Amino acid sequence: MSNITKIWEFIIDNRTASVITLLSFILAIITLLAKKRPIIEQPIIKPIVKVVKKIKKVISPTADDWFKYGEKAQKQNKPDKALKNYNKAVELKPDFFNAYLHIGTIYIEKHKYFEAKKNFQKAIDNTTSDAEINMYYLFLGIFVFPYVKDFDEAIRCLENGINFFNKEFENAQKEIEDLQKKQELNDREKDTLDLLLQKIQKAATLLIEAYYHRGMIYQNYKDYDKALKCFMEVINYDKNYAEAYYQIGIIYCFYIPDYDKSVEYLKKYIELKKDNEKAYSILGLLYSEEPELDNLIIGENQIADKNIDNKIITSFRQAKKLNANNTEAIRYLEKSIELKRDYAMAYFYLGNIYHYKQDYIAAIFNFRKAIEFGYYAAYEKLGKAYYKNANSNEDYDKALEYLNKFIEYSDGWGNEFIGEIYAYIGSVYYQKSKYYSIVYYDSAIAYFQKAIELKTKMIDDVYFCMGLAFIYKSTLNENIAIGIKHIQQAAESGLIEAQQYLKDNENLVLKASEVDIAKDKNIIFSL
Repeated sequence: MSNITKIWEFIIDNRTASVITLLSFILAIITLLAKKRPIIEQPIIKPIVKVVKKIKKVISPTADDWFKYGEKAQKQNKPDKALKNYNKAVELKPDFFNAYLHIGTIYIEKHKYFEAKKNFQKAIDNTTSDAEINMYYLFLGIFVFPYVKDFDEAIRCLENGINFFNKEFENAQKEIEDLQKKQELNDREKDTLDLLLQKIQKAATLLIEAYYHRGMIYQNYKDYDKALKCFMEVINYDKNYAEAYYQIGIIYCFYIPDYDKSVEYLKKYIELKKDNEKAYSILGLLYSEEPELDNLIIGENQIADKNIDNKIITSFRQAKKLNANNTEAIRYLEKSIELKRDYAMAYFYLGNIYHYKQDYIAAIFNFRKAIEFGYYAAYEKLGKAYYKNANSNEDYDKALEYLNKFIEYSDGWGNEFIGEIYAYIGSVYYQKSKYYSIVYYDSAIAYFQKAIELKTKMIDDVYFCMGLAFIYKSTLNENIAIGIKHIQQAAESGLIEAQQYLKDNENLVLKASEVDIAKDKNIIFSL
């Protein structure tokens, strides 16, 4: 930085009376020197004269000068300095609408949205141009009201801007068509055509942003039909607006289930923007054959949404099943991880697919990765994978460790689901009892009882396994009787394995009934 530049910056930042007095003195000397042409033409004097011209401006800058200083500071990423200069501009010129606009944008960057709103409103109040007024409405609708959670006002402002610029676009388009019908244009008509093309481009740019942000607000309101229409309008104006394709793909995936459309729009998105790991991950979900991953797509949030009919959910499941392809699912999920090595959910989805394919070693690897990167809900599936792949007592202990770990992180999962985890823990103890030591049967029974208390969906299987645990834990007739009762309860609910067991073990059923008769006799005798 030259010394002259340093002096210049000092002058701009320190406009005190003493500085102005000093500059006035220097200006007087230069004026005297200027009368003697040979002196002023000397090389040493020329730069001083240039500085003096700038000094004149600094001594009494206009509103436009302050505005330019503000723009320069803003470009240099000095927002506080820019704000100071813009405020000086509006002090001198209270109707300086462009300065209010720049002040508003700085306050948005500072996340001071009410200040931004105030200055945008001043910009609107100080211009008579309909185009500028509606552009400021768009700024309010896009950058201010959504951040202060006033979505109704945001939509109102966006609609004002959209209505205006739609008309601007249509009128300009019609004028362009009329000019293009002529065989030859004169110079004036050519200039008019250029201006119209600029106008239509500006209107299209503003409409694209307005429709996109209105779509995002409707999505926030869960009005997915209106959100879809907005995103479709974006694509209508710009076929390469990647984010609109992404949002449409998300809506068709999670909210208005349509497998084919979701895949279509997400694939278009990754053609345009290849670096979004989440898009690849969702495509992996959509292609997966694993039923539990379906539940992530059309699960609790969607079923709870009254706008979604169960018939739609059923048809979506059928369409997805017809198009499911785990090879494609794995390819997309691996691409997702390639883009983001610590993407926990992609590892989790991969683990689920491998678990479904009964490739438990690969499932365990991916569930471990999901946990490593912070998705602790994967403890549940990791425990189940160890249980299903168990070849040793150590494997069963690993299963117990991770299933219990999941319970530590289980806030918000609901009693029914935790009941399922207890059922699995009971099953692990049951297997340990069968293969390693009968001492674990009591633990198995205790966890099965917890599962029943929490009304697990696996209740028939739990009664059946708990019945077997009672029978196997000892040869006492009383335990056999309790066990048979539990198995009979499962059989009555339609569990085929329980019904078959009772057929194959009629002697135990008879023994259990004898215990019940003996108990009845004891009760009668005591009376």
